[in-house]
Amino acid sequence: MPEEKPKIVIVGFGFLMQFIKPCYHALLGPSLQDSIVGTTATAATIPAKQAALGFEIRHQSVLPTLREEEPDIIMLAPPPSAIGDLSRDILATYYEEQRAANQPLPLLYSYAPDPTVTFYPRTLGEDVLAVNILPNMTYDPEVNPQRAYSVITYANKSTWPAEQIALLERFLAPLGSILEVD
Repeated sequence: MPEEKPKIVIVGFGFLMQFIKPCYHALLGPSLQDSIVGTTATAATIPAKQAALGFEIRHQSVLPTLREEEPDIIMLAPPPSAIGDLSRDILATYYEEQRAANQPLPLLYSYAPDPTVTFYPRTLGEDVLAVNILPNMTYDPEVNPQRAYSVITYANKSTWPAEQIALLERFLAPLGSILEVD
C-alpha cells in the first residue's frame, strides 16, 4: 500500500462520511480527487456531495468501482442493515478476485456498530484486515481537544502491520483521541 496516498473507495457515502472530511485531508492532503471515490444509494445527493468534498461519488456501482479503482482501503458505511448483503454479495466477490489475481487485499474500515468486527474475517476471509470505527461525532478542537474519542475495534490486531495501524491513527487524528476496545 502506498503509505503517503492510499487509494480509498467509500461504500455508502452518507452524512457520517461527510462529517469525517478532515480525516481524509489528514491522510491525503488538500486534494482528494485522485485518491477517493465514493458510492451511494441516493443519486439525488451526488452533485451536492461532490461539490462539498471534491471527489467523485457514484450511484450504486460498488463492485465495478472496486474493480476499477483497486483501493488500498475500503471504507464501509452503509446502514447497518445493508452490511450483511453487501459483504456477502459484493465485498466477498471482490476479495476473492484479488486473491485469485494474487493482488494485495485492501484494509477494511467499517463504520457500523453492528455487525461486530469479527463478522468480516468470518465472511470475507481470515486474511482480511478489518477494523470497526465509531468516529467521534462531538469533536470540537476549540472546546475539548483532549476529551474526545473515536472508538476502534480490530478483528485481530496482531495481524496488522505497524505502518497500517499508524495510517489509521493518522486518519482519525483530526477527531481527537482514539480509544481501542477489544
